[in-house]
Amino acid sequence: MSRPSPVPPTCPYARCVEGGVELRVAAAPNAKRTEVAGLHADALRVRVHAPAVEGRANEELLRWLARQLDVPMSALTLVRGAQARRKTVRCAVAAQERDAVGRRGCALWPEEGGGETASRRWRRAGPD
Repeated sequence: MSRPSPVPPTCPYARCVEGGVELRVAAAPNAKRTEVAGLHADALRVRVHAPAVEGRANEELLRWLARQLDVPMSALTLVRGAQARRKTVRCAVAAQERDAVGRRGCALWPEEGGGETASRRWRRAGPD
């Protein structure tokens, strides 16, 4: 019997990885406020209320994601894209919390890729 897919098909920007969850984000700096603006290809489009100067937009993005995912900011790491608009953010959480964080990540954009349906279908990558 095959394992269920770690990523719901309706949530293209989140995936379950060893030790946590990864989110693909397309950041747009210098916005009026930090908010989700939709999807950009396979990434969550986030308008960031900070300029892209000296890492301020990255810090604001991580701070906002920590609040949205209900995790400490220390659990978030910018894996790729420190100086690019396309970023990969890893949320390092314990195995028992990974599903809940994944559901909250999918719920960031309920119109396209998240919401209740994707939250119910979120599956772990495998046995821990």
